[in-house]
Amino acid sequence: MKRLLNIAFVLAALCVAALVARHFAHSGWPLHHANPWLVGLAALAMLAAYAAKAWGWQRLFHTGQRPAVLTLAAAGGAASVGGIALPGRFDEVIRVAVVRR
Repeated sequence: MKRLLNIAFVLAALCVAALVARHFAHSGWPLHHANPWLVGLAALAMLAAYAAKAWGWQRLFHTGQRPAVLTLAAAGGAASVGGIALPGRFDEVIRVAVVRR
């Protein structure tokens, strides 16, 4: 059953990738006229932000108290739903509240 589900997800991802490729082939790349240095700087800033977030999550919990993978998945799901309904960065507050619970 797991294997069939994995195969279904891979096929769905391939279909989405094909649709995205077809869209960009017809309409062009959205960053065509962008400054490559600024795009690279923005990518580095985003990677640095993810690294800082991971470091912050590591510092939030002691080594013996770190949550399990399923707990983090549940917290991410709750944060994504809450992020739709609540303004600003309340999704992080929801994520922390679910993990601490």
